[in-house]
Order: sequence, then structure tokens, then C-alpha cells
Amino acid sequence: MRQSFLRVFALFILVFILGVMYLFSLKSSSPKNEEQIACTMDAKMCPDGSYVGRSGLKCEFTPCPEPKADKSDFIKVSNPQPNQIVTSPLELTGEARLWYFEGSFPVEILDANGKKLGVSYVQAEGEWMTTEFVPFKGNLIFSSPETSTGTLILRKDNPSDMRELDDSISIPIRFSP
Repeated sequence: MRQSFLRVFALFILVFILGVMYLFSLKSSSPKNEEQIACTMDAKMCPDGSYVGRSGLKCEFTPCPEPKADKSDFIKVSNPQPNQIVTSPLELTGEARLWYFEGSFPVEILDANGKKLGVSYVQAEGEWMTTEFVPFKGNLIFSSPETSTGTLILRKDNPSDMRELDDSISIPIRFSP
């Protein structure tokens, strides 16, 4: 009887040791729990008008969406059309969204040599503090060009010092002889 008691006791000790080893192996093989990080609720405005927040272990801003070469989601110019012959004063019309500040944005005209011929602003013709398209209109008076072609530049009005929010479209134009 004593021998059967020793066998049961030895079996119990063996099961106990194997159980402890199993528990230690589970604990050491499970991934270590990282401390939870709580990022601030800052938001960063991207050049396309969208916002991104902070995430990850270092609470860095997520990347902004890649800018599109096509700006038609933000500005549509009715006049002048690309390669149109223009004269001074040039009437500018179209519609824009997320392009205005205080209801206007700057425009400039350059000749083919990059010489600035004129600068002005176009005005929103409606409530500009919206994400919807708002019509714009303006006149640009410019000096006589020395070349037959040039560029009209419509700049997104950016009153901040954040150059990553700058944006513009360039429209090739021709000058009347």
C-alpha cells in the first residue's frame, strides 16, 4: 500500500511540475503588453483641406493624402480657357471651394520670360465659408507683354506661414498681337 501511495504521490508531483512548466512557457511566449498610449486630439490641416490626427506609438500625425495634379475638385476656371487669346483688362470667372480667404484669392499674369505683368484678386460671389463651390469674378489689368504667350496663375489664399498649404493652378494663355 505504501508503494501505491508513493506512485500516486510521484505522479501528482510530476503532473504539478509539468503544469507549472506549461504555465511558465505560456507566460514567456505571449507578447509583452505595451503600455497604452493616449495621443492628443490635435488635428493638422492638409493642403487638400482634409484633416489628419495623431496615431501610433510616437503619436505622430498620419500622412496627408497625396496632392492631386488635377485641381478640379477645388477650382474650375470658366474664363479664360487654356491657350485663349487675352487682352487687358482680363475678366476672370469660375468657381472655387477651399481656395478663398476673406472671400478672395490672388491672381497674377506672367509673360513667357516669367516677368510679372499684373497682380490682382478675384472675389467670391456668395458665401465663401463653405466646402461647396462658390462662383468668383474679377478683373486683372496687366502691362503689355514682350512675348506672345504667358501664364495666368490663380493662387489659393493662404494667410498662414504653413507653406505646405500653398497651392495654385497655372493656365497657359496667349496675348493678342
